[in-house]
Amino acid sequence: GHSQPFAFSKQYQPASGVKQFLSGTPGILSMSVLDAAMDVYGGVDLHQVRDKSISLSELFLALANEKQELSSLILSSPTESADRGSQLAFSHPQAFEISQALIDKGIVVDFRSPDILRFGFAPLYVSHCDIYKAVEVLAKIVSEEIYLNQKYGMRKKVT
Repeated sequence: GHSQPFAFSKQYQPASGVKQFLSGTPGILSMSVLDAAMDVYGGVDLHQVRDKSISLSELFLALANEKQELSSLILSSPTESADRGSQLAFSHPQAFEISQALIDKGIVVDFRSPDILRFGFAPLYVSHCDIYKAVEVLAKIVSEEIYLNQKYGMRKKVT
């Protein structure tokens, strides 16, 4: 019911009208379907999943560090893989616009105000080939300043 739920402000400001009663809690019926879907992963070794998530994020970092055009992205995540989860966060003054350009090109990322661009590495379905593609697309967007296109600066309700 917050007026701006993705602003992550410290003060609660209720939305106007009935929207203040919205909740982020999933419905029971939706959760029952998710519970059944999770059975598929019953035999998955979580150590292998974690190892792959580290491998994916380390590959992303290595490839990004090779690209001079990505030097404006500043790593905000811990440098040691043992100290971070399955994501990498970078700060950039135009992080929002870059995130929107990436999403437009089929690379799903996350933006956090004021200037954080986050890449998540879901090891159950993200491949090492996906990482190569993501870094190439990111490098093109930054080097060619594609993110400066006016359409990528338009803020929506959910970023």
